[in-house]
Amino acid sequence: MHILVTGGTGTLGRHIVHQLPAAGHEVSVLTRRTTLPAGFPACRVRTADLATGQGLAAAVTGVDAVIHCASNPTQLRATVDLRGTRNLIAATQAGSSPHLTYISIVGCDQIPLPYYKAKQQAEQLIADSGLSWSILRATQFHDLLLRALNAGSKPPVAIVPKGFAFQPVNSGEVASRLISITEARLTGRRPDFGGPRTADIADWMRLYLATIESRKGLVNAPVPGRIGRGFREGRNTVKSGDRGSATFEEFLRAAR
Repeated sequence: MHILVTGGTGTLGRHIVHQLPAAGHEVSVLTRRTTLPAGFPACRVRTADLATGQGLAAAVTGVDAVIHCASNPTQLRATVDLRGTRNLIAATQAGSSPHLTYISIVGCDQIPLPYYKAKQQAEQLIADSGLSWSILRATQFHDLLLRALNAGSKPPVAIVPKGFAFQPVNSGEVASRLISITEARLTGRRPDFGGPRTADIADWMRLYLATIESRKGLVNAPVPGRIGRGFREGRNTVKSGDRGSATFEEFLRAAR
């Protein structure tokens, strides 16, 4: 298959781009740049801008599938996640209508974070597109939890949101799952995918502090409202879906 990857230089996308050639696929990466960073495998660069739609029609020409990973949680207007998805759908509809596989977030329909709402709205755009599509929701990547723990450990006393449950998952395993779904052209919402263990973020912070050999104390800060309740109830975790095998403990050791 010839597969186009959006967000191919990001945390998840770069795993997909590295795994696809080994699985025998031709790979193109959609980027606003004309070259890829050093260390990427041989693949085609398709220069386009999801936010404006410029170059997208040419970018999707001749591909059998698109794995859509491009995302930017810091954009208040969700330019990439909503407008970018809308533009990508329009380009694929006007062309050969390749299969579209999208990565989303477990609990995006239950926790009212603006970014989560944008992911849910993007899901709906895809479901209503008339294209052949797949959506996989995953829990938080190891990389994301590590950044959160690192930030929370910066004050004199480590701070975490009280009672929040997290189930970190290896982004390489998520990449493999997305590739398998795309190869089989499995349609619709696929079973949610999470890490092998769910724990309170306070426990993850204690593990992190021990790994970096810090003796800092720990404060659990209450988070009121529906957002806090959603995380305390574990709505961002997988209870009946599929689970990966790579642990956060292994990731921490490798990251040191």
